[in-house]
Amino acid sequence: VSEEQKYIQPLLEQLAQNRKALTMATEAKPSNDSKIRKLASEQSHILERLILANSRLQRDISEALTVEQRKKLGGPGQDITNVTERLFAQR
Repeated sequence: VSEEQKYIQPLLEQLAQNRKALTMATEAKPSNDSKIRKLASEQSHILERLILANSRLQRDISEALTVEQRKKLGGPGQDITNVTERLFAQR
């Protein structure tokens, strides 16, 4: 889990920086569509890596849980996204 955190945290920081830059580019006068397109593309790549890392993290957590722990989370096949969100909210 801590390995994924080390990978995910910089991605979250990149995403925040990208969103800020995208907001500024969107509000800029005159509008620069090529810059907005580039930032949007970068954001999609960051999100792709975050989704993959989150998926791996959820799988690893799920595999580490006992049957009883999975039941406490809501049963088999339970989406544990809220668990990973809480994990990173603590950082």
